[in-house]
Amino acid sequence: MSSTDETLNSLSNLVVNCPELTEVESLLGRFNLFRVLKFEDGEIRHSNVLAWLLDPKESHGFGDLFLRRFLMLSLNESENGLRDLDPVDIDSADIKIVEVWREWNHIDITVKIQTQDESWVVAIENKVNSQQHSDQLLRYRKIIEAYFPDEKKLFLFLCKNREEPEDEAYVEATYDQVHSALLRTLSEKQNLIGDGPKCLVENYLSLLEEKFMENSRIAELATKIYKSHKLALDVIFEHRPDDRTSILELLEQKLNEYLGFYTLLPMPSSRSYFRFLIEDWNTPKNRAGTAWGSGGAYILLEVPLNNRNASFKIVSGRPPREWIEKLWERSEHPPFEYVRRSKNLPNSWIHLYSKVSNINLKDLDQEVLEDVASEVWSWITEILESDGFKESATIITQSLADLPQVISEN
Repeated sequence: MSSTDETLNSLSNLVVNCPELTEVESLLGRFNLFRVLKFEDGEIRHSNVLAWLLDPKESHGFGDLFLRRFLMLSLNESENGLRDLDPVDIDSADIKIVEVWREWNHIDITVKIQTQDESWVVAIENKVNSQQHSDQLLRYRKIIEAYFPDEKKLFLFLCKNREEPEDEAYVEATYDQVHSALLRTLSEKQNLIGDGPKCLVENYLSLLEEKFMENSRIAELATKIYKSHKLALDVIFEHRPDDRTSILELLEQKLNEYLGFYTLLPMPSSRSYFRFLIEDWNTPKNRAGTAWGSGGAYILLEVPLNNRNASFKIVSGRPPREWIEKLWERSEHPPFEYVRRSKNLPNSWIHLYSKVSNINLKDLDQEVLEDVASEVWSWITEILESDGFKESATIITQSLADLPQVISEN
């Protein structure tokens, strides 16, 4: 049997003789409000649901049971972090008042708990697809310690993907614990809560099982299917639509439709980089650059598509050294903006202007690609039409006149 015939037989067998695939399709095909709302990877939305569940006064009907269960699980299953509380304290406490705040001083969730005898403060930093940065955990801890010097404190670092907290005060928490605490709470309270809250909680539990948990029924079935149909699935995976190529095509379409402040020109792009030029930089001297191939430029605009978050850069590629040194020195000051700037002038790729968004570009489902591309393009156009970028672009336009004269081949 040829390899082609073997592959075709494997694909047929996957479709015809795989009851596990039917069960997975059934599980994934069920109506889920959170999936309809494209909720899966939204960090802010997950924090909103958690804040709702943690607040005993809210309409879920759980009282403080989920709050207790989640905090007890987090403390019991983690060995790290500094803690003024333990599971026994939480289980036995006579809780009187609970206040839940979202984005107080930029902390994702803050919970202030008044018991019969004392006060507690719980700070939760929630990470779904983003990662901790710029000492934020330490900064948030210091804020809590300054505002609540006398309260007992608990700092939780909740992650979809396990990540060790950079601040040793934080206790690691997981979405497995959220799921376990919520499932147990629902089991105990399901006969006492309304149909609406019950449906919402069941939908959220299903979403966590599908997207966040390694040991769910869906994960178990997926592993079994892959072991039995590896050849067919490898072929399917090899020919799946590429997220970055799809987003690139959508951004190129948006560029062609743009009618804003600048006239924009497409530049040589790749599946990992979307590049373009403003008409003011479309000069013979600038277009003499060949760092991105023929028809390139010494300086252009670039949107990397291979990073976790969308970013926007003004990049110069292999320019004349004397010319770029002056522009590099100028770009150290406003109106230019940059992140993680090199201390020394790089040899080839020089970033003069750089901004990073909160728009996630990793592990996207096909149905959200157009929405993500629209969000990225909207963010890009806001930058293009900002005063800071316009001033930076004007400085570069003036600098282009100082590039070496183009020598005609004729």
